[in-house]
Amino acid sequence: MRVPKPLLEDPSKELVIDLEMVVLPYAIEKKQFTFVQIGAYDGTSNDPIRRLVTALGWTGVMLEPQPELFHRLVESYKGYQGLRFENAAVGNVDGMKTLYRIRPDAVGVPEWATQLASFDLKTLLHHETWIPNIKQYLEEIPVPSLTIETLVSRHSLKEIDLLQIDAEGYDAKIIDTIPLSKIRPRFISFEHRHLERSEFDDCCARLVKHGYKLAVGDVDTYASRMAD
Repeated sequence: MRVPKPLLEDPSKELVIDLEMVVLPYAIEKKQFTFVQIGAYDGTSNDPIRRLVTALGWTGVMLEPQPELFHRLVESYKGYQGLRFENAAVGNVDGMKTLYRIRPDAVGVPEWATQLASFDLKTLLHHETWIPNIKQYLEEIPVPSLTIETLVSRHSLKEIDLLQIDAEGYDAKIIDTIPLSKIRPRFISFEHRHLERSEFDDCCARLVKHGYKLAVGDVDTYASRMAD
């Protein structure tokens, strides 16, 4: 990509695409905007949709598999209407799966380390540069897992305007489980920075095949479905 000299001299002046730029024009026009957030964490830390949910009165379902963080998530949205919560992850089966995470009582790790939780152990181990000897801080916990189809059925979701995914390296696998011919979110936002290049390419190719246009930000990719 050709980068103009002023941006080479000062990269901070670059306009980087983000979720609000992609979704907001559509969301403002829609009377009831419905979302599903996979990997909602505590509802506040680095959350890309909280401001939109609270300011625009979005309705939707938030999923967080870690029990301690799930309780903080629910509490953080106390008083807001139209929100439902699942203490679960999304995967390819209904049942239990093993989640890898930094122990909540780990001492000597960065404050953001508790945000590291994934079904993909490799993704967590890649953080050893910032957390030396990361293996000693890891633990495995069993968590409930739902398929996207079960989630949609359980909450009677007739449509999903935004599917927001932050699953620490498991994002593409989640998208791969969605039957996009019948469950067709208007927008899909997912983190790409932990994905292998081939996995990222395959994920994007599938989205394009099913009628989505793509925009790539710093750490997230945004897919917008063209009119059917």
